[in-house]
Amino acid sequence: MTVRRRPDGTRLRLLEALEHGAGTTILYALPAVLVAANWLRLEEPRRPQEVFAVVLLALLAALARPVWLRAPAVVAATLVALAAGFRDVPGGLAAALADGALQFFDVTVPFDPSRQAAMHAVTVLAVFAFCLALAFTIAARRGLAASALLVAGAAWPATLGPGGGEPAQGALLLAFVLILLVGCRPGADRVLRPALATGAVALLCAVVASSSPAVAKDAFLDWKAWDPYTQAARVTVSYVWDSDYTGIRFPKRRTPVLTIKAPPRSLYWRATTLDRFTGYGWAEDLSVALVPPGTSADMADPLLPRRARNSRRVRQEVTVEGLRDRHLVGASIPVAYDARDLPPVTYAEGGIALAPHELSRGDRYSVWSVAATPTPRQLGASRPLYPPALLASASLNVVPTVRVPPFGTRGREAVVRSLFREYDYDERLAPYAELYAEARRIVGNPRNPYAAVIALESWFRTAGGFIYDERPPAAVEVPPLVDFAVRTKRGYCQQYAGAMALMLRYLGIPARVAAGFTSGVYDQDQGAWTVTDHNAHTWVEVWFHGYGWLPFDPTPGRGALAGSYTVSSRSFDSPGAAEVAVGAAATAIDILRNFGEAGAPGSRGPLIQGERAPGAATTTDAQDVTGLWVLLATMVCAVAFLGLGKLAVRRSRYLTRRDARGIAAACRRELVDFLVDQRVEVPRSASLGDVAVLLEQQLDVRAARFAAEAGA
Repeated sequence: MTVRRRPDGTRLRLLEALEHGAGTTILYALPAVLVAANWLRLEEPRRPQEVFAVVLLALLAALARPVWLRAPAVVAATLVALAAGFRDVPGGLAAALADGALQFFDVTVPFDPSRQAAMHAVTVLAVFAFCLALAFTIAARRGLAASALLVAGAAWPATLGPGGGEPAQGALLLAFVLILLVGCRPGADRVLRPALATGAVALLCAVVASSSPAVAKDAFLDWKAWDPYTQAARVTVSYVWDSDYTGIRFPKRRTPVLTIKAPPRSLYWRATTLDRFTGYGWAEDLSVALVPPGTSADMADPLLPRRARNSRRVRQEVTVEGLRDRHLVGASIPVAYDARDLPPVTYAEGGIALAPHELSRGDRYSVWSVAATPTPRQLGASRPLYPPALLASASLNVVPTVRVPPFGTRGREAVVRSLFREYDYDERLAPYAELYAEARRIVGNPRNPYAAVIALESWFRTAGGFIYDERPPAAVEVPPLVDFAVRTKRGYCQQYAGAMALMLRYLGIPARVAAGFTSGVYDQDQGAWTVTDHNAHTWVEVWFHGYGWLPFDPTPGRGALAGSYTVSSRSFDSPGAAEVAVGAAATAIDILRNFGEAGAPGSRGPLIQGERAPGAATTTDAQDVTGLWVLLATMVCAVAFLGLGKLAVRRSRYLTRRDARGIAAACRRELVDFLVDQRVEVPRSASLGDVAVLLEQQLDVRAARFAAEAGA
């Protein structure tokens, strides 16, 4: 009697796991990289090390064998991902996670991960969560669920971040979805090559189609149009520009308010200026107005220096989308308007333009602005010479009826201190003695106004310990700006701009609050900026002899001005600013000297939102790119190793099987593999004949004769 030997069950399970893991890795690799790459587009500069590390971590958790090991593997992988993401974030994990998520509604992207560590941590965690779910659905061969996760994980960050390259990325997404749908079908391991071929053909067709003007015009593959929050719904937004420190809440749905055709230079769009400080907050002062003849105006602003008046002007063509407001919006300092298609417009000093009623969707007008970009050295050389028209205005009034002496006036500090003693009964003035003392402490004894301005701006943005908070605590016993700058240090743009402008006025430097919008997102194909309600913002304007009003932004993370003179610019010249900050407090000079090294935007050139800076990369960028290539190379090698290992195992079955028993065992394993691919369970004790019966019962494949011949 002959004894038929059963195949080794342990080895069979090992081979099955190896083959299944190879297929999972191949199907997972490129979609996961696409998800990670799209989340990384939200950062500038990009830090890919942690992101691609959690991509690999998610795959390893999904490949854990045996099945009971997956739960602890997921827990361990999650802990590692949390540690990697939140290692640079102070405070509790829950608070940091909530803060990072909320900052996506407050901070303009791309954001700087070194300055918005909580947002970077949320990015790492989001990539890990999407990739973990993607890996498990692919491992379970759930093609539809995996495709849905891929679309959500890759398209969601695309709707948050800057535009650029959507047709090509949409084509990639379409190809990967097709690969997942085909590759996760029953028997996918046998059709993986056709699946990849199908995806390649789909990718080629999509790229060709997206290059067609007819398709590109309607953004057929522009996945940003999939996001319901960015649809141009018939929603309108209105604003009360006067200051209000009780808190703000941006709606989750972003509503486009303006489309502005203008050069790709990061400018702020100003609607109005708040020149009057009431003792509580800042308000518009439009009492001096003029109505020029006709429907166009070239503003004869007496405070606009000749150099600025004769400089090259920036033209903008503004189209109203969802903004319901009377103000005409223009870049930086508007000096001329062409509003011939609108009802007669009223013009106020300072370049403010008002329509007789709220503008409607589709209204259009043109604006010409001056946007001076002096260097820190030029502003350091600007003397505190203020024309009579400026001194006669409210630019140095700390309350409507009280004006402080201008910067550089002999005995100025003694006069200011005497004002606090004289008006100690006036709640509009007396509480601000604490704010003035803080301003004097920060700026020291600067020899020029610019040194004081830049010291305050850098203090608010980097060194003062301030926290951006759209729902700050209510002020108790003191005015809101004093409470913000000296005590809580929590607030939003109105507190930042209002406090800095008032501190400058107490120092004798003409300043005011400007209200409008940050740059928005630039579309290179259209040559236009899209501005949404989330870009609403306030900042500070300071007057300099020879240059006029110049914008500064003390609010961190809300926008980026052009010009090397301001801390808020990506091209900020911190060494030049430190050089001219003569007489400023030592701490302020140290801040300026170390500003570029601290990860501030000044270490990089001006950027269009959504683009990388051209030219050589910094050391950090080079390390990031190297780490990215190492991770990608490791993943490719792992995929190749597993794929080749699977192929080698299956081919080796027939290389050493010279006897009948060996050939029969090899045939049985091949048939078992085929059944497993079709999701048919095969008992470990099944013989070659039993396998043949299963084939006939489950798949209607007649294999009895084959089994008989192989087992003979």
